[in-house]
Amino acid sequence: MDIKVRELQRGLYRAAKANRKRIFYTLHDKICRRDVLHAAWQQVKANGGAPGIDSVSIEQIEEQGSPQGSLISPLLSNIYLNVLDKVWTKRMTDRWGWNAQLVRYADDLVVLSDKPMEKVLERVREYLKRLELPINEDKSRITTVYKGFSFLGFAFRRGYSPRYGKEVTHVYPTPEAIKRVIKRITQITYRSRLYESIDTIVSDLNASLLGWTEYYRHTASSRRFRTVQCHADRRLRGFIMKKRHSRKSGYRELPEEKLHKVYGLVNVGVDRVRYRWTVQQPKEGDPCAV
Repeated sequence: MDIKVRELQRGLYRAAKANRKRIFYTLHDKICRRDVLHAAWQQVKANGGAPGIDSVSIEQIEEQGSPQGSLISPLLSNIYLNVLDKVWTKRMTDRWGWNAQLVRYADDLVVLSDKPMEKVLERVREYLKRLELPINEDKSRITTVYKGFSFLGFAFRRGYSPRYGKEVTHVYPTPEAIKRVIKRITQITYRSRLYESIDTIVSDLNASLLGWTEYYRHTASSRRFRTVQCHADRRLRGFIMKKRHSRKSGYRELPEEKLHKVYGLVNVGVDRVRYRWTVQQPKEGDPCAV
């Protein structure tokens, strides 16, 4: 093993022994070191480990590479495309007359610029070609902030807001994201789970609802949250009535208040995040002024 890699391991070990509560949040800087990655891969091969939960063996990785959608795929994408980030930061700034900002997660990226986007897209193709990576032309497009675009499950669109009396950037979950969470709620409350307790079903619903709404909590999504909440209320109500062997809809027996207070179903969408620049400032002399 490389001496520098061994020194890094020993340093991390000593730090962990000295303070067990220490969080190695800076470890992501070390994972990009080629010597660390090479040493880690050699250890994995030497151990002859069995395939993980993604059922991918060492031989398959060496022959085909990591399959898209596997657990390690985002990490490998970030490592491989780290070169793109560095080159883009140096070459595509105001200093070079581009003013093009690259936003990337794994192999998904968005380029924002006030320059001709056809030329910017050619630069993206050029840099990726050097890395022997093609652009997925079917999923790539040039758009404007007024037409909007989607990224990582978020929809972005610039438009006039009657509430604030000016143009703002609207951020909200994509229709596909809403369909996915609604489908998940439906699956949790399938009739095939009638043998399970109501507490188990509510626990699974709460986990899905809280996880989804926490991801989208910084968006103007109150109406969409209510849509998801109404579906969860309706599905849980129907599940409980089926468990009671009743054909009634259950709206009278199980109102929303009872679902939340008695059965413990969370109520998402009751609040939303407000940013400083979206809140109207109180006028001078206003008794509410601070």
